[in-house]
Amino acid sequence: MKLLILGATGATGLQVVAQAVERGHTVTAFVRNLGSLETFGARITVVRGNPLDPAELAGALSGQEAVLSAFGPRLPISKKDADLLQRFALALTRAMQQAGVRRVVIESTAFLFKDGRRPTFSVACFSRESYAMPAKWKASWPRAGWIGPWCVHLS
Repeated sequence: MKLLILGATGATGLQVVAQAVERGHTVTAFVRNLGSLETFGARITVVRGNPLDPAELAGALSGQEAVLSAFGPRLPISKKDADLLQRFALALTRAMQQAGVRRVVIESTAFLFKDGRRPTFSVACFSRESYAMPAKWKASWPRAGWIGPWCVHLS
């Protein structure tokens, strides 16, 4: 399967890239900075761009069959990035519509942490703010004609 991986230079993203390559998928990593993807050499294609720019994302999505996203904010989340995930959801939705890609897997725990702070106990995840961001994500997807949840089996 032809996969576009977002957030590929982060800890989770590197694991997603490694597992996709291991399973024989054709991987394109869409990144802001090359980072530690050099270790994959010619086994992946790396495209530099802005994940918040729908036009750049759409260009990278051309010819892809699915998107795997490990995109998320750096912790702690700065005030200027308070709506980062919402902006990303809108950019990705628009880009997928433009490119005609209809499969996406979003892997992120960023929605669970108020103000970018990790909880010491799992019950700390349940705050009014932790529910607000998924609602913003969900609000953008129906405009694309999709209903969640989504899952792609990669084996």
